[in-house]
Amino acid sequence: MARGAAPVPVTTGRALRPVALRDERSLRALDPTGVARLIGQPTFVRQDGGATVWQYTARTCIMDLFWYRSDIGPALVHMEARNIHSPRAADMQDCLDELWKQHTVEAES
Repeated sequence: MARGAAPVPVTTGRALRPVALRDERSLRALDPTGVARLIGQPTFVRQDGGATVWQYTARTCIMDLFWYRSDIGPALVHMEARNIHSPRAADMQDCLDELWKQHTVEAES
């Protein structure tokens, strides 16, 4: 490779995880449409006081996203992930990755 030349990225034919999911905090910067593009439509939606809660179900985890109204539209204020087989908390990043992969597979089929 020539000095100073950028390396050519290697692709495997699989979709690369979007930058927004490299860090769970960056998901909060997205609006509902942006979140749905990344991890799909929620499995269940409910109103809980002033919040709209989107619930996602993956193979090993359940994730709840809590949206509240703000001056600029819905804001993702809180996120929770739990193990699907127990009430214990799940790793948020692992759950996001699983939801993204699940959505990507569904979109490709």
